[in-house]
Amino acid sequence: MILFVAGLVIGAAASWAIAHIYYKRASGEQEALFGKLEEDLRGVILSDKREGLTVPELYDLLEKNLIDSTAASQGDPLPYKTCPSCQSDLLRRGGGANDRGDQRFSITCEACGWSEDAYC
Repeated sequence: MILFVAGLVIGAAASWAIAHIYYKRASGEQEALFGKLEEDLRGVILSDKREGLTVPELYDLLEKNLIDSTAASQGDPLPYKTCPSCQSDLLRRGGGANDRGDQRFSITCEACGWSEDAYC
């Protein structure tokens, strides 16, 4: 009987130790991954109610928070709601015609300096 109890205690302790090691390792990896994400991006991901996200689902989630679908459907070549670089909403739009008569569209983030041009 004593051997049974001793085996039970040793087995439980070994199981706990192994689970604890894997928990610490997974927790460290999650903290490192989460530390790489900007706070705005963390909020977008955490606001999603799904248990897990595939790469395409994550891409769609980020695109919904980055792209203005109304502007995109109206033909805006740069339909950003927020800056793809820093997620700021301080975007300045511009445009005009170039030498060949093509319409030029531009967008610049006033927070980080990111910019993009498109010609139509």
